[in-house]
Amino acid sequence: ILHATLGLYTEATELLENILKTLQNKQSFDDINAFEECGDLEWYLAMLYRSLKRSPREAKTANIAKLKARYPDKFTSHHAIDRNIENERQILENHAQR
Repeated sequence: ILHATLGLYTEATELLENILKTLQNKQSFDDINAFEECGDLEWYLAMLYRSLKRSPREAKTANIAKLKARYPDKFTSHHAIDRNIENERQILENHAQR
């Protein structure tokens, strides 16, 4: 889990560096590098899912359920800030038991 998490952090940082250099006008956005980093992130995510004995589909399903509870009608800044963390945790725990 630590290896996967450090890998995600490292690859996300490399992607961010590409974006920051673009925003600072030091280079044009390198979409080939961004694509490479996406692939690297996928490998580390796969490693993390394996370690957790879970799947990407399970994570997406749980996340959608959590977001539906947080934003019952549509996204609002109020709902983003004033969240029911206990309810969201319960939703995630329910999905973990499946």
